[in-house]
Amino acid sequence: MAYKKSKRSDFQEVARERIDYLLKQINTTKDPLFASNCAKLISKLCLKHNVRLEKDEKVFCKSCFSCFSLEKPKIRIKTIKKNGQEYLQKRTICARCSKTTTRNYKKE
Repeated sequence: MAYKKSKRSDFQEVARERIDYLLKQINTTKDPLFASNCAKLISKLCLKHNVRLEKDEKVFCKSCFSCFSLEKPKIRIKTIKKNGQEYLQKRTICARCSKTTTRNYKKE
């Protein structure tokens, strides 16, 4: 008996296309309310269809969905050593809700 192929990957491809379109809309708009609504849609699509955002695509706050391109956050970068390797630690503080997000990047 042959099993049907899962359509999960098809849904993920469509969700990825829609996320890319919404990210373009966020980068071109000047309206903060529209940008936050797009950010909410992106987060819902990522959760529902198990799509992961890349590090350069995280352009909004996770708690209040404010767009970092419209409301300038505080950004602090420092070098840390972990397990004998050097990393750049980027700490972003949201201008609206003061939530801190930290991301580590490998130093090249």
